[in-house]
Amino acid sequence: MSNLLSYRSSPSEEGGSPHVVEFTAAADLPQNVEKMFYKENETEAAPPQDEDPPAYNGVQSREPFQNEILNEEEEEALNSLSCNPMEDRDSPTVKSTQNTLQPKTGKHYEKERYECDSEKTDKKEKWNICLRLVTYPVMAMTQFFTNNKTVALKVTGILFAIGITVYMVVACCKNFIRALPLLVIWLLVVAYKIYIYVKKRFGEAIWNVFRPTYRCCITKMNWIKWFFIACIVVGFIVWIVLDTSKRPRQFIPCMGYFVFIFVLFVTSKYPSKVVWRPVLWGLLIQTCLGMIVLRTAAGFAALNWLGNLVQVFINFVDAGVIFVFGKNFAEHYFAFKVLPLVLYFSSFISIMYYLGAMQWIILKLAWLMQISLNTSATESMVAAGNIFVGQTESPLLIRPYLEDLTTSELHAVMTAGFGTIAGSVLGAYIGFGIQPVYVIAACFMAAPCALAISKLVYPETKQSKFLKHEGLVLEKTKQRNIIEAAFVGASQAIPLVLNIGGNLIAFLSLLAAVNGFLNWFGGLVDYPQLSFEVICSYIFMPVSFLMGVEWQDCFKAAELIGTKIFLNEFIAYQSLAEMIKLRDSGIAPKLQPDTGVVNWVDEHTEAIVTYALCGFANFGSIGIMLGGLGSIVESRQSEMTKIVLRALVAGVFVSILNACIAGFLYVPRPIVCDHMLATTNWTYTEPGRLFQCCSSALYSNETVFENCCNSFNWTNTGYMLNCSALSG
Repeated sequence: MSNLLSYRSSPSEEGGSPHVVEFTAAADLPQNVEKMFYKENETEAAPPQDEDPPAYNGVQSREPFQNEILNEEEEEALNSLSCNPMEDRDSPTVKSTQNTLQPKTGKHYEKERYECDSEKTDKKEKWNICLRLVTYPVMAMTQFFTNNKTVALKVTGILFAIGITVYMVVACCKNFIRALPLLVIWLLVVAYKIYIYVKKRFGEAIWNVFRPTYRCCITKMNWIKWFFIACIVVGFIVWIVLDTSKRPRQFIPCMGYFVFIFVLFVTSKYPSKVVWRPVLWGLLIQTCLGMIVLRTAAGFAALNWLGNLVQVFINFVDAGVIFVFGKNFAEHYFAFKVLPLVLYFSSFISIMYYLGAMQWIILKLAWLMQISLNTSATESMVAAGNIFVGQTESPLLIRPYLEDLTTSELHAVMTAGFGTIAGSVLGAYIGFGIQPVYVIAACFMAAPCALAISKLVYPETKQSKFLKHEGLVLEKTKQRNIIEAAFVGASQAIPLVLNIGGNLIAFLSLLAAVNGFLNWFGGLVDYPQLSFEVICSYIFMPVSFLMGVEWQDCFKAAELIGTKIFLNEFIAYQSLAEMIKLRDSGIAPKLQPDTGVVNWVDEHTEAIVTYALCGFANFGSIGIMLGGLGSIVESRQSEMTKIVLRALVAGVFVSILNACIAGFLYVPRPIVCDHMLATTNWTYTEPGRLFQCCSSALYSNETVFENCCNSFNWTNTGYMLNCSALSG
């Protein structure tokens, strides 16, 4: 505001000079009340002037109240004025006020003012000097790092790398096995840095060297392609014949694999328009990944090591669980251990997104799948993202492009969501007691297989707008620091935890109600054993057999598959985990003597069923998929409802084909004997399994010798334990 108060009396009709009472504030009036009428000059006060201030209408002029404050008498005089300037013009109050408010002039006043301002300026300068002495080093250091930011970061990075390297060498010298995780991480980082350096410095030169070869291959790509395909087919057939000759049982899942592919092809939306490159390449990558994990000792050991590392990592959730629920949380294991794992993993994934590690991994995997399968960049990115995130989170990776996807690409997005699992629930499955190596391998195998099956079930009939990945950009997270990223990840998982817990309560209650009705209904014809599980076992028994499950376990495996499809995979995995624990304990027979019901399954069936259950393809996920994806792109909701069932079936077969690969490539491995040998209650223990444990060099010691030879009757079992050789 320009005027704090302005009062001006107008001249009377008879004339006469006007009476002026004017209060004017500076244009930059401070907000501080203490400085309302007084503002210290920021510069040094000017020396006193000999000339008097110029007059305005015969009155000495100045800026009113810029440097003075009204005293009590002046305020009283001001308050006594009326609202009529004509009445106040000749009043003694106005005249007295005018005389009071006359500006102080003269050299003496200006000198006093100058001395006062100089004293205040000196105090201010002394205070500023003290502040400069304190803040100058900090400001100088900040300015140095600002001007030399690049150099400072490089020096810091080099020092950090040297420190980590020295620390790793010392750790490896002390205990190599214990320091192996750090060594692996160090090697990966070094390999990536070397790759970036070579690409930046010599990438163009290397490309120029291989450019003629590349052009030659492009011109003869048709011959090279068919030669490559012929070699793969012939080599695969020869390998199958040689491999199944040793284990004829494993020929069944190999045959089942091709039977399922044929069924999917016959029921395809457009069988005549199937493009076989993404189909064959996707299935080939799936098979190669399965072979690395299940057939090579190095691959199985590496993934098993990674699984054990994940197991150690997820066990840190116990600290938070104990703090919130107490030390007896294991009494309610699922509620107080499995569900908190979802919160824990979701927070970790959010931190990885904030750091940019997850985006980098997803982009690289998407690039690999795109150049091999020749799928579009959008569907490749979603399939890669589904390895780590869920079916509602992965479409967010391509949210700006969902509106322009073709129907086939939209089907691939939905199939990838149904056929894989989220990283946040991976820890929950492992927490049940499921083998980590199988679950982790299934996550990676499902991504290329989902794209292959999607292109087989719903072939592409239009031209995609996203054939290249260069134009796609992953959205960055909005979190400002790691703490916020962890908080947001945990907060986002709360609805998921409530959804899992609520669905389990509802589905298990409904399952009990359905089984109660079926028991009553079957009892009418003297078959009270009729239940939902029995019905599923008969429906999916042929599928279980073609996956390679032993006939004795087929009904139990089919029951678990039906539970997974009609209810959800959590219930099925929980049932499988209970059977695994019962089997490893050695206290229960495989077949119930009076009813013939299968109590547990062997390791071969366990591997097959673990792969078959690893996916979100169940009827409950239809609502989640339509609700999540439909809320992002509402204009295509009706199109989604038309293809969601076809995508669900494709997602089911992604897991089934993974199970066929597991059944075909499975190699028997040593069984777990810790729990079995911890007790001597072997009345119902399978003799063959007990013989393996007692004969194993890993468990053979004096205590095992005494228990195995003296606490179990080996007569008529078909096994003869050489106790003398064991004792020696």
